[in-house]
Amino acid sequence: RSPTCLDEARRLSASTGDLPFLSIPDLSVISLSFEIGGTVITDDFRVQNVLKAAGLPFQPAGEIGDRTIGSVWKWIYRCRGCGRYYDEEMPDCPICGSDLRPVRSRG
Repeated sequence: RSPTCLDEARRLSASTGDLPFLSIPDLSVISLSFEIGGTVITDDFRVQNVLKAAGLPFQPAGEIGDRTIGSVWKWIYRCRGCGRYYDEEMPDCPICGSDLRPVRSRG
């Protein structure tokens, strides 16, 4: 893997909000797709989301059959206590201390 391609995979995954949920192998596959431009066969919707955001080709596989994502999702975080939204994952809400959960951005 090219370090530049791995950095790009991390950057793009962070921009969609998928980075905290992707494993090192997931990032390696995305990075390799940047590097060689091949089609990725995956049943992982988060990997599909990052690839779609990058304009890279993928095909669904495995138990999901022909299901694929329809559009790119951006993930943000919402406090379970006070309901505030945050662009970045944090251990807890800086306002009330409650847990944050990932939610799909509306915008």
